[in-house]
Amino acid sequence: TSEQLSTEATTEEPVLMKAALTAEDTSEETQEQEDINVATVSGNSARSIPANMKSKSMKMSLKTKDVQKMAEEIAKKAKQLQGSVQTEYEQNSITIQVPYSRYEDALNWIEQQGETGEKEEVTEDLAKQYKEIQKQAEQAKKIEKDATEKGQTKRAKQAQKTIQEYEAALKQLENTAKFSTIEITLIEG
Repeated sequence: TSEQLSTEATTEEPVLMKAALTAEDTSEETQEQEDINVATVSGNSARSIPANMKSKSMKMSLKTKDVQKMAEEIAKKAKQLQGSVQTEYEQNSITIQVPYSRYEDALNWIEQQGETGEKEEVTEDLAKQYKEIQKQAEQAKKIEKDATEKGQTKRAKQAQKTIQEYEAALKQLENTAKFSTIEITLIEG
């Protein structure tokens, strides 16, 4: 029999990155604290949010006659679906990643390979977190511009570093949304 639990997760507390700006003098120290306070307030964003900002993952078990052979078949199927093996078969478990658009295809194929047991699916909406990081990146850009105009090079460089961290975080969220993860525990039987 197959038992499925589905959880819709939304990020209530978005990841907040602090702009820890280095002070060059006392007046810049005061400005730094104001920058940090303002960085958590909303701002305008130039980058549009990608269409799919959801992350899906599934943990499931699959009963099969030959677990080693099945692990190899699962790895092969992941590659056929333009995915990859995230964690090689070890301790009766294999984890694959497939494009978000091929997630259902992968699940359907796995379910046809044997008897599935308990399933736990988690869907997380990343849009709110993405928007918050965008706002913080915009604020850091404003801080950098202001620091550059005032000749505060250390503060401007730190703001540039912070902008790069925000851009990397946005890219990571985009990549997270592009692929879904499926962890399969194989049971011999």
